[in-house]
Amino acid sequence: MRSGVLDVQVPGPSEVAAQYIEQLVDDLGIGDLAQLAHHAALTREEAAEGAATVLGFAGPDLEEPLCELGAHSLVDDIAERPPQHWGRLHTQAVRAALYLCLADLADALLDASESTPTPLRWRSGTEQGQESAEACVSGVRRHVLVDRAAALPPREMPVWSRPDVAPVQFAWRWQLRPGASEPITHGCGTFPTPFAARHAAECAITAMAAGRCEL
Repeated sequence: MRSGVLDVQVPGPSEVAAQYIEQLVDDLGIGDLAQLAHHAALTREEAAEGAATVLGFAGPDLEEPLCELGAHSLVDDIAERPPQHWGRLHTQAVRAALYLCLADLADALLDASESTPTPLRWRSGTEQGQESAEACVSGVRRHVLVDRAAALPPREMPVWSRPDVAPVQFAWRWQLRPGASEPITHGCGTFPTPFAARHAAECAITAMAAGRCEL
């Protein structure tokens, strides 16, 4: 379908929900990733499926029995290591498993949402952690910015038995401006992840474009 906010082809609601789940998982640091896997009650079978997916991309010529054996070996390694000692394959396997596990929630997310927000084309900003996009609201082009609002005090990380260094966590916000260098006309925050800030901005802009709310 066509978007009323941006002149682009917009994916269907189910595809958008799946994209949001993937973005949510991708935005998590190792500690929060391990905690989500714990709270999602990720099973060894689901973890092995994610590991097999990762190993399949890493070694496309790998025979299926060897890939399955490697997947279970990787899951054993994930279970034995504390999250701060996970390597690239470990985190990729957990993320892939969570994509598959959380995909079943897409329909529930759609049912719970009043409307599907129009996705914006986000790009990296000039400063670390910044993302920006362009949107058209009531015929006026707006500049949308997501950036760090503040560093949060460290909190306990129960999934890390003995963290070597407490991770620095940030809060995030979104802002709406007439142009990239213009003063802020509207903003909202704080949010725990960049994904949450982007999603909130997209929901607000979609509502503005539909006339359900104003600046």
